[in-house]
Amino acid sequence: MSLREALEDAGISDQRLLDAFEAVPRWRFLPETEEEYADEDVALSIGAGHMSPQPSVLARLLELAEVAPGERVLEIGAGRGYLTAVLEALDARVIAIEREPKLAKRAARRVDSPVHAADGFAGWPADAPYDLIVATAAVAEVPDAWLAQLAPGGRIVAPIGARHQRLTRLDADGHRREDLAVDFASLQRR
Repeated sequence: MSLREALEDAGISDQRLLDAFEAVPRWRFLPETEEEYADEDVALSIGAGHMSPQPSVLARLLELAEVAPGERVLEIGAGRGYLTAVLEALDARVIAIEREPKLAKRAARRVDSPVHAADGFAGWPADAPYDLIVATAAVAEVPDAWLAQLAPGGRIVAPIGARHQRLTRLDADGHRREDLAVDFASLQRR
């Protein structure tokens, strides 16, 4: 089964998203020991004690985000750059943050977008405001810095919750929509 078929089986129907995931070879973003599982809808190790969420969860996050071509996107928790590459395939203008310097370097070699080794809680004010902020690390509550870096009409999509998280979309106007229950590693302060 292809990754596209696995995403369709998981309920992903947005053709732009399916095309973007199909355009990005996941194996390029995995350690050699994990490459054989690249087309499976499973979470995989990306090294440094971190996991890449399963593609269907990333696709659901992006469905909630409603990424439009040309949007300025801040990605928090870039890992090895897989989601960054998918965002690029959606024609987003991405700035990525990864707190682990080794992972940030690996991601920077695999994507066209800038990848910074930095504290995700602080966001990246140098290039703000952002139309969209996406996080692949859980937070108990959305940090004030993210809200301050959001453009008018923008939105944040992240796994939010102290013990149990839900993929949540928070619009700049304060509208909040919770979705899929997930289990992400928590964002850590440097």
